[in-house]
Amino acid sequence: FDRYAQTVRARMEKMRQEVDPLIGDGWSEIAKPDADETTVMRLFDEAAQTRCGFQRELTTATLAFLSTLSPEQRECILTFARPLPLVP
Repeated sequence: FDRYAQTVRARMEKMRQEVDPLIGDGWSEIAKPDADETTVMRLFDEAAQTRCGFQRELTTATLAFLSTLSPEQRECILTFARPLPLVP
C-alpha cells in the first residue's frame, strides 16, 4: 500500500505541475480585454487531456494494486476510497 500511495502522490504532483500552468495561462488569457476564445479553449482542452491521461495511469496503478489484495482487503479499501454520492 505504501508503494501504491507513493506512486499516486508522485503522479498527482506531476499532473499538477503540468496542468496548473495551462489553467493559469487560460485564466490569464480570459483576463485580457481582448481575450482570444480559441486560445482559452485550447489551453483548457490541453489541461483536460493531460488530466485524463494521468487518470488513466492512476487507474492502471490502482487496478494493479487491488489485484494483489484478498477480496476482503479489496472491499475494505474500496469502502474508504469510493467517493460519496452527491446529494441533490
